[in-house]
Amino acid sequence: MALNGKQLLAREVARLAHNVGWRDRDVIIATAVCSAESSRYTEAVNTENADGSIDYGLWQINSVHIGQVIAGAPVTIERLLDPVENARIAYAFWLDQSWTPWAAYASGAYLAQVAGAIIGIKNYWFERYGIPLSPLSTTEKPDV
Repeated sequence: MALNGKQLLAREVARLAHNVGWRDRDVIIATAVCSAESSRYTEAVNTENADGSIDYGLWQINSVHIGQVIAGAPVTIERLLDPVENARIAYAFWLDQSWTPWAAYASGAYLAQVAGAIIGIKNYWFERYGIPLSPLSTTEKPDV
């Protein structure tokens, strides 16, 4: 997989997930799935699918969807590599199919990313509501 573009912090992914519509535990899962699928790189591209298709962007949306109208517009490579548009498309898939389209969810690989997702969400909420982040203690880690 080519890890291109900017690597977002977990709090930035949590913000995207929340802004497009995920709520409650699904913000955690969305952030963890994104971390497992693309390492949070905005322009990650996976060309290693057995069927020759290509996965693009933060939530690794498959190229078979190019040309389909999803989240109000036709899917293009440009939309898939745009973090906000990729999040919108991923959310639309999730509304229709829950988490089943994502290999990282089906395999359980996202579970290794849940702790970091929770920290990222905490930091997003602190940032959103203007709560200062405390200096790191022995039990607190930054989102990475």
